[in-house]
Amino acid sequence: MIQQNKSTIFESLEDFVSSSLQSHEDVLIHLRYNEISKNGAQILGEGLANCPFLTKLILYLSYNTIESHGAIFLGQSLVKCINLKNLVLWIYGNEVNEEDSHRLKLKLKKIKRLVKLFY
Repeated sequence: MIQQNKSTIFESLEDFVSSSLQSHEDVLIHLRYNEISKNGAQILGEGLANCPFLTKLILYLSYNTIESHGAIFLGQSLVKCINLKNLVLWIYGNEVNEEDSHRLKLKLKKIKRLVKLFY
């Protein structure tokens, strides 16, 4: 974990899920090329769902082995982040088909307070 300005930066899934999830507001999670699978996406999603004060999230998940099911679960978890206003999600280079990528985008649009979405 690295603290930079207001952002808390994580470069491993283990560091994120073992952190003080309840206290995060502004988080950057950099997990590109980390062999994150659908199970890893589920673990990440469960952790994010336990961040009630999260308002800004930058999530780099490119070039892992996340499958469609993991991406959809991640989207369902992000909807539970009720204070999330800004979301950047980089998920290209995974095993998510076009139809499920569209379903993920529709899930993300259900985040009630979301002002900015970069997908």
